[in-house]
Amino acid sequence: MKNKFQICVCGWYYYPEFYKALLRVKDKFSIIVIGNKEGEVFNLPFVLRNNIGLDWGAYSFFLDNKWDGKSNVLFMQDDSTVSDGFFEEMSKISFDQAFIFRNQKEFEENYSHGRAFFASGKFLKNLNEDGGILFDEGNNGFIAKGTSWSEKPPKGCQDHNAGIRDFTSKVKRIGENNPELSVNKQVYSEKVRLGRRGVISR
Repeated sequence: MKNKFQICVCGWYYYPEFYKALLRVKDKFSIIVIGNKEGEVFNLPFVLRNNIGLDWGAYSFFLDNKWDGKSNVLFMQDDSTVSDGFFEEMSKISFDQAFIFRNQKEFEENYSHGRAFFASGKFLKNLNEDGGILFDEGNNGFIAKGTSWSEKPPKGCQDHNAGIRDFTSKVKRIGENNPELSVNKQVYSEKVRLGRRGVISR
């Protein structure tokens, strides 16, 4: 019997080992891949969408169309490697919202990001009431070669970090308006290595 825990993966790189790790827990947790392009997911539940708004567009699609309305959710990108026990570890997080990092050093270097984060059902209900997950509808796949402001975006498109900036601001606002929720937290796990544009940390 599956736990009340959903895993939303933004599909882009389709590294086989990551998807094989998901396969090992498919009978425990409800998994769905929201693909921004086609890829091999080894028969895991899969939805293909146009790549609008990058990963935050995929997360928004999940929240609007695939969230069951009550479960806690792990959102993450697929350029990651995980070891056994990672997903079980994530399912036991007691916060209402937390960004996932390998260690404190990674947190200090990155602060918040969309590579992996946990959200409780309570937080997601508040998020929906606050407009849901916003994403750049003018971004059809643009990512600057360097940092956010290193390259001028196409007309009508914001920089590639627009989604995470908006989400981080919304997390803080929801926390201020709902002090009973524990949000904007960090969770560290030695069982995960998160990638950056397809390059996975060592």
